[in-house]
Amino acid sequence: MLATPFNDPAAYGPNGSIFMRPELEKATAPVWIVGPQTGIVIHQLGSSETFIRSTGVQSKKFDFVDAWFPYSYKSSTIADHLAFFGHWLKGEDNGVMDGAPVRVQVRSGNGGHYVLEENEWPLARTTYPRWYLDATPSDWTGDGRRNDFRRISASIPTTKASAGYDAALDRGHPIPAPTGYVGGTARWATGVSFISEPMAEDMVLAGYMKAGLWVSSTSTDMDVYVSLRVLDEQDREIRYESLVPPIDPANIHPTGHGLLKVSHRTIDEERSTDYWPVQTHLEADYRPLEGGEVVFVEVGLHPSSAVIRRGCRLRVDIQPYSPAGIPSRAYDESYHAGATNTVHTGPDHPSYVQLPIVPQNESRN
Repeated sequence: MLATPFNDPAAYGPNGSIFMRPELEKATAPVWIVGPQTGIVIHQLGSSETFIRSTGVQSKKFDFVDAWFPYSYKSSTIADHLAFFGHWLKGEDNGVMDGAPVRVQVRSGNGGHYVLEENEWPLARTTYPRWYLDATPSDWTGDGRRNDFRRISASIPTTKASAGYDAALDRGHPIPAPTGYVGGTARWATGVSFISEPMAEDMVLAGYMKAGLWVSSTSTDMDVYVSLRVLDEQDREIRYESLVPPIDPANIHPTGHGLLKVSHRTIDEERSTDYWPVQTHLEADYRPLEGGEVVFVEVGLHPSSAVIRRGCRLRVDIQPYSPAGIPSRAYDESYHAGATNTVHTGPDHPSYVQLPIVPQNESRN
């Protein structure tokens, strides 16, 4: 993969993709998919996309839950799955396929949740409002770790601004999962952070998120890691995930998280949607940065859920490396060392985060 970083049919077969991209629409067997909102983040997207793209199956169900453990292996889930196999493999008329095909655990914080029963995924009634990043300094006093926060506003800032940060860091030394590395630069200390004013009303977030960012670098490339976090009325970050493996016990898993290598920013128009950007990752579309140019990138944040209460603040971190609470990713020193990355905001560079908001206390269309 490191030697062949582009989607290449010669290296990866007819579909030409580093990651498996089976023709799911050709599958016909019934499926019951359990997808996690936390843990190894590729499975958040993989399970969700499998459900969406399994258009040729006889029947399908999707449980989008906080984490595989303990949900997948509790007695009630095992009983459901045994009934599923009994129905489809033995012809038992046990009613297992009755009821809603989609169940979403909407996380309310500190391990709590409630369940939405739905007919589709993503939820049809979702709206996708945007909050805009503003690189002018915030008057918020900070989280006790750093006090250099920038702003998030409901409208495009009228003032041009930018925020630069060091692309280099010390990864520390490797250890077994979940954190991957310890020591070195504290992950919360990297990049630039934006904070909103307190929310004026309760909101329910459930589905796909994305960020649209105007960025530049003194190097020829940059890694962009985007995290959405939520702070309560006492300015404490809310832990939405349950404390089960492989969660990092010391650091909170972001409410939303996504990443992109900027040279791979070309969008696949056929596969992208208004709520989820898909890049081509083709060698022909490789676009390194030149001379500090400012470019626009769309970064998908893997689907998840959260109840965001009135008085809470949104926090968006843009970083050069995996954030706290997420297993570490690769680090290529060739374009990190000695480089400064910059996020641009304002009327000519309307950087934003787009969130999936659903009406409260409603289920099934």
